[in-house]
Amino acid sequence: MASVNEDLLRGIMHPDGRPATPQPRDEARNLPERGGLPPSNEHVAWGVFMGDLVAQANGGGREFASLGFWVAGRPVDYGTLQTLTGVATYQGGMIGNVVNPQGLRTVAGDFTHQYDFGRRAGGMTANFDGATYSAATGMNGTGVFTGQAERQGPAANRAFNVTGAFFHNPTAGGPVSSTNLPLATGGVFGIAGPGYGANGIFVGARR
Repeated sequence: MASVNEDLLRGIMHPDGRPATPQPRDEARNLPERGGLPPSNEHVAWGVFMGDLVAQANGGGREFASLGFWVAGRPVDYGTLQTLTGVATYQGGMIGNVVNPQGLRTVAGDFTHQYDFGRRAGGMTANFDGATYSAATGMNGTGVFTGQAERQGPAANRAFNVTGAFFHNPTAGGPVSSTNLPLATGGVFGIAGPGYGANGIFVGARR
């Protein structure tokens, strides 16, 4: 299990040592673009994990997870979120694993999330694996926001689901307030449709 810093981010995006500047995905080598993903910082961290998964207590049914993703941070508690007003825009990257009839691959994308803290509602636009999803987001009695969207395509419908939170380290960014809204966001997403499945994480910063 590893936290992604700038150096490791370059390795994830281009294991052969090429610069991690945006460029078309190398389909032959199955490498993702950077997709706006930041390295871990004082407000939010993310990373990868690899290892053997044991499905049964007796040690049978071992399965190797070659590349999974996690995201963590210091969440802003629900009570504090309830006091905030103002609108903030968050931008960042997405990374996840995609399964379809052609096999398994890792894909990076990007997102923009505009959130109105006074209304407790927002909207996220996500670009992932050649498709765009626009989900309305909101909170329902917790500090976690959720959203759903559906992509209508010529071959299949894909449902997009996102769950996330706002993160802020007051030691580095000062106290959270309506004039200093949370500095980071992150969470998980999933996409499902006929012959297609994806799941992963998103992480970004206030712009």
